[in-house]
Amino acid sequence: DLPQVDIALVNLLCAEGLRGSENLDAKQCLETLDGWAKYVEFETKRHLYRFNEHKADFENSEARFRMEMLTTVLQQDLGIHYNLERAPRPFEPLESNDVFFANSQDVFLHGLAGGNHHGTCSSMPVLIVAVGRRLGYPLKLVTAKGHLFVRWEDGRERFNIEATTQGFVG
Repeated sequence: DLPQVDIALVNLLCAEGLRGSENLDAKQCLETLDGWAKYVEFETKRHLYRFNEHKADFENSEARFRMEMLTTVLQQDLGIHYNLERAPRPFEPLESNDVFFANSQDVFLHGLAGGNHHGTCSSMPVLIVAVGRRLGYPLKLVTAKGHLFVRWEDGRERFNIEATTQGFVG
């Protein structure tokens, strides 16, 4: 039954009781995600002519167009971005786990949906999967060493999406 469970709900339930979750309102966060999905759907339909007129710009893939719209709307219209305080710095060692994971708002959805709209590679891919699945997109959360990313996989197309950069990287 786990694949049928809302990834956002599981994520928010895991954050409960952690430092930074004192004001977590899971119901409100889920309602926010539902609203964001409706807005992404509206903007995607409104701009679908761009795909139809310039398919080569999207590698002839409506799926890529849809993912580009999802990431663009989240970032540009809704202000979702990486928490620069948690961003790795060139030529410096990575933060220790005690620092990186010190505030649950940086690594769980409530920092994006109910907080200041910043996240990390722990929360931003979950957000994209949660919103995308609300739109019926066949998205998976993929783990790599010290990182998460998103994968579109529908039997016809399979491509990865880096969820923490500015813009769409697929």
